[in-house]
Amino acid sequence: TTKPEQTEKKLREILPKSHWIRVNRLFVRFGQEICLPIHPKCDSCSLNAICSKDFTMEMAKRSKKKKK
Repeated sequence: TTKPEQTEKKLREILPKSHWIRVNRLFVRFGQEICLPIHPKCDSCSLNAICSKDFTMEMAKRSKKKKK
């Protein structure tokens, strides 16, 4: 998917509701530790081979614009 809302919708379709909270916590931690909006740790990421990095790069651009 290209937007967070689309990703959330897809995950809700495939994940049992009983897993939503745990998966959310895992994604939040992943975003805090690996897939950072500025200087993501792509070299350390186990999803590097399948990641388009487009989303990460877009978030980095947005962050730079906010600082100006």
